Amino acid sequence: LEKEKSMLESQWTQNVDALQLELDKEQNRHKMESQDLQSILDGTKKDLSKFQQQSLQKKTSESVHYKERAKLQAELSAMQRKLQANEEEKMNHDNAMEELVLDKESIQEQYEMMQDKLEEIRIDAESAQIEVE
Repeated sequence: LEKEKSMLESQWTQNVDALQLELDKEQNRHKMESQDLQSILDGTKKDLSKFQQQSLQKKTSESVHYKERAKLQAELSAMQRKLQANEEEKMNHDNAMEELVLDKESIQEQYEMMQDKLEEIRIDAESAQIEVE
């Protein structure tokens, strides 16, 4: 029983550690992706601002100005949607992390209950042995 308990503990610990590592990696990837998207978004905003200033300075035709502005605004909107999706995914990962912590606590409680039951079985076995003798 001790050997089986030890093996279960080891497997459980390895599984929890592997899940924790995987979630950490995924969160880091999403954080970096969010930062990249934010940089692109900032760059697009700057490009839009520059274009608006250049349009006024060079007095480009209205149709070209509106076309380019619409294009940049569409890019900006797409980047904002992608950033929002990334943030939602990060929230999902955070929720998964919380669930993992709750699962870990539940498994720990089950483990403690199994230890208590094992101790009861040992006591019963010792009592039976004493009665047999």
